[in-house]
Amino acid sequence: MTLNRLMLLSLLRFWRTNLGVLLGVALASTVVTGALLVGDSMRHTLQHTADQRLGEVSHAVIGGDRFFTAELAQRLDPRASALVALNGVLSTPDAKARVNEVAVYGIDDQFAGLLGGPNRPAPGEAVLNAPLAERLGVHQGDTLILRVPEPSALPIDAALVNASEPSLALRISVVGMVDANHGGRFSLRAEQRTPMNLFVDQAWLAEQLGVPHRANTILLASDPGPIPVTLEDLQLESSPNPVGIVDQFTPRVFLDAPIERDLSDLPGPRILTYMVNTIALSENQSPYAMVSAVNQLGDLSLGDNEIAINQWLAEDLGAQVGDTLSLTYYLPDEGDRLIEATAKLTVARIVPIEGVYADRKLTPNFPGLDEAESLRGWDAGPAIDRSRIRDKDEAYWDDYRVTPKAFINLKTGQRLWSNRFGTLTAIRFDQPLVEADLLQRIDPEPLGFAARDVKAQAQAAATGTVDFGQLFLSLSGFIIIAAIVLAAMLFAMSAEQRARQLGTLLALGLTQRQATTLLLGEGFIVALLGSLLGILGAVAYAIFVTQALAGVWSGAVAGSAVLLHMTPMSLSAGPLATMLISLFAMMLSVRSLTRRHARELLAGGIGKVSGPARLPRWLWLCAGLLCVALAVLIAMTNTQTGMRAALIGFASGAACLAGCLMLL
Repeated sequence: MTLNRLMLLSLLRFWRTNLGVLLGVALASTVVTGALLVGDSMRHTLQHTADQRLGEVSHAVIGGDRFFTAELAQRLDPRASALVALNGVLSTPDAKARVNEVAVYGIDDQFAGLLGGPNRPAPGEAVLNAPLAERLGVHQGDTLILRVPEPSALPIDAALVNASEPSLALRISVVGMVDANHGGRFSLRAEQRTPMNLFVDQAWLAEQLGVPHRANTILLASDPGPIPVTLEDLQLESSPNPVGIVDQFTPRVFLDAPIERDLSDLPGPRILTYMVNTIALSENQSPYAMVSAVNQLGDLSLGDNEIAINQWLAEDLGAQVGDTLSLTYYLPDEGDRLIEATAKLTVARIVPIEGVYADRKLTPNFPGLDEAESLRGWDAGPAIDRSRIRDKDEAYWDDYRVTPKAFINLKTGQRLWSNRFGTLTAIRFDQPLVEADLLQRIDPEPLGFAARDVKAQAQAAATGTVDFGQLFLSLSGFIIIAAIVLAAMLFAMSAEQRARQLGTLLALGLTQRQATTLLLGEGFIVALLGSLLGILGAVAYAIFVTQALAGVWSGAVAGSAVLLHMTPMSLSAGPLATMLISLFAMMLSVRSLTRRHARELLAGGIGKVSGPARLPRWLWLCAGLLCVALAVLIAMTNTQTGMRAALIGFASGAACLAGCLMLL
């Protein structure tokens, strides 16, 4: 009889115990391979979501609150799409249904080519993605109310901005819905949460916002390289004034710090104009005056703590040269908290309201200021107490509008009013500068004019720092260990029951090597069949987990559906790893059994053979204490956050459990 035939007969003879071993290995293979398949599914889902979000878009220029010319997109690439992107609130006319966090996109004709849809709606019409339409319960032909914030020269939380200003309300008609495969899931944010997207006509939305022919986002299918901006894109404007000087200013009120830095070597006056709430001399007060901080203005020369006032203000306060004035103003960086500060300055000069001292263009166009017909009519929110405004203040407004009433040194002004928006409101040049010369000096990248590699960011977010296969293996670690130990114990019990058979075979001339080959061969066949059977269980396991993540466990993945995906690597690595681990456990049991003499096995080796050789008790105690100490050390020194902290916590718990079992 050959060894192979003997191996086959032994498998059939001891089929009950072999079946138990096979099921234990199959369970371990199911959990190991299933965890790897779930990891594959998570990675595939993240990558699929990233592809749905971006379509063919690889780079994007994101302006945020900076609106540049829409034609910039075509200067970059004829396929580029210029968008108006902002957040809004969408509701039904009766306000019974409302969604607060809506991503509003004004799209052009090129958008559908990059994302696969939707097509550009007509003015006043809108296309909703499926989740948003479902949330509102609307259908094609329904009317909705869209509320979006109007663009402001300064952020809404800045001082001198009416933070309570209502948003722009637009009535739109629903003309269609779009699914995730046709641009419905578009988002430049690397997140898995399903966005609530609304698509309208880009030109129409820009017109409604008061920024016609402008956009704040550009989508591109490739890296465009340096951005060819114009002064209009940078929101820089040039304007000659009555005193023969050219102003370089911005409707954003404060010049951006990078622009100030890039133009710092050009000669000319630098200006910072700000509104003070009160200029006071003892009990005499003059409310709401513009004060300009300048480094050059006519023949004016002021020290760091000196101030020049015009004739009107001097008469209003009864001030003379040498008097000390108190200037009270809102701290620019404190925003809508409206915190006041006071500076004391000495009057160094009284100037007439004529020439350079009567220049209204020293004052930037603060939000709402240009549209105001009177000082009381300036809608600056709570920053202005209209009850303090006197008739003489209105008369000054009628005669001189926003002409500054006082002037200080530029260094003093920047010490008082520098803020995160900038430290200058205008730069003046003695003669016009060619736009190309200015653009050659200005680096647009710090201003946001750089193409972000959004595709790479999306892929990095999809890959992440967490291996989901390892994560699910860690979560299933105790089940895997229990299944392997169960299989090893059943195999050891089977070997013990066959001690007399093994002793007989050894007595008949079978060598120890042949006996080991016989038992391990049987174990290999059982482990192989169990590992292969586990593949079927792994597929069922992966299907169950992915469906659960799309259903009862949907909160764990922010409501996103998890797509089942299986790779050959996981389908082969899981069973192979399980089989090798099982064979190693079986080898430990066979090794202790085949080392015994045939006479000992025939005389009653049953009950004496119990798997691997027992280690000394003191060694188990030391190993157990070491594992417990390691668990405590890991737990106490864990400074990670998020998923890494969870994985380290599982490792600490596993070490503690293993140590406690060794001590028992």
